[in-house]
Amino acid sequence: MRTLVLSLFAFSLALSCKADPVDLLDAVAKGLIHIRIEGQGGHNGEALKISLNNKGKKPVEIRIPAGQIFEPEDSSLQNLIVLEEKSLLVEAGKIRPVGLFTACTEASDGSPAAGSAFNLAMLATGHLLAVAQFINEHKLYNDPSAQSAVWVITDKHPVTYIANAELAGFVAKSIGVAPPEYAVLHQRQANPGEPAFRHAPAALEGIFRYDLSAEQPVSFGLYNDQDQAVHYFFKGRKQMRGSHKFRFSFEIRNLPPGKYSVRLVDTAEQVIKSMEVEF
Repeated sequence: MRTLVLSLFAFSLALSCKADPVDLLDAVAKGLIHIRIEGQGGHNGEALKISLNNKGKKPVEIRIPAGQIFEPEDSSLQNLIVLEEKSLLVEAGKIRPVGLFTACTEASDGSPAAGSAFNLAMLATGHLLAVAQFINEHKLYNDPSAQSAVWVITDKHPVTYIANAELAGFVAKSIGVAPPEYAVLHQRQANPGEPAFRHAPAALEGIFRYDLSAEQPVSFGLYNDQDQAVHYFFKGRKQMRGSHKFRFSFEIRNLPPGKYSVRLVDTAEQVIKSMEVEF
């Protein structure tokens, strides 16, 4: 019994003596660790690798928070912001490498190449920090929508560029706009040194809701500003009376940018319900 009590006491003492994690900025400022940061190629996904070097005589637990920003030594390349918080123990005299999920905060700057050198910068503030923390909490750091959400804040992209509905709703509420009813997906191609974003709409996606007072055949399509149907999602489909909801998708990569609408029409092309879209 005495042995058990002593063991429990020792365990409790160890827990009470365990130091809280030290944020990366503080750890570097206090000289607890030295760091080396380099790009792994690209700007989102696991695009950064940081090596934590503990030259001290005691282990230290380091926290790399969502919202931490890193700046490239080459100013023509993009700043990167951490989207997944990491906490890790660095033993005394050891070097601990770790990959970081990031997004870029400058859509028009060049995408970093593998081996690009980075330096530790500030922690994000305001809407940008809130978005990074939301992405971390909901484990969306490897979702393409995460990058789109960051650009809504940093580059004032439309909130309709965010495909993930939950994330789009959070960002919309944060900046004081209505949550989007559709999303515009862009082609992504970012060779090293080239801008991460170019306006190249590839697909239009959304959810459409409508009510019918009687059973009838209906069609659903994408219309340009000349009231011409450019794509049909379905045509002449018999629908029952009542409330309906469906998810739609249109390929738009070869369409000129501008204002369009998605419409549900009857057999006489009379509009039952429409929704304005823009890409």
